Amino acid sequence: MYQHDRWLELWQQSTKNPLITQVDIRRIKHTDNKKEISEIAKYSAKNSDYLQDETVFDTFYNTLSGKRLIVYSGRFKDANTLYETKELDHYKDIDPIYYIYQIFYHWGKTDYIETERKLMNQDMQKEINQTLLDESDIEE
Repeated sequence: MYQHDRWLELWQQSTKNPLITQVDIRRIKHTDNKKEISEIAKYSAKNSDYLQDETVFDTFYNTLSGKRLIVYSGRFKDANTLYETKELDHYKDIDPIYYIYQIFYHWGKTDYIETERKLMNQDMQKEINQTLLDESDIEE
């Protein structure tokens, strides 16, 4: 029996629906592209799917435990679209720090040691200075 056929059989059993004829099982590539994650998020289950019985619930729980699946709907979907198209960037803060040097550090045995210091050229300064702050740039 092919792997695909086995997945289909398991899915039919877990949903108690023998009318299901297709399953699409693929590994997500580890990438910064969020397309794969968005693809999974649109298939998040509703509670009516996993509250059929304890076996189905356990299957969902064990499969999705530790995973973060997000589905945007309504105004959140609209806001996510605006965010992805950078239409909300005017709400972001501009980094107030003016960078002049590029400094490299390496870990010594007990502390960081400065190993190189470069004066950034004007193109580098234009690229880095006065840029918008992303959430990932803000330390909590």
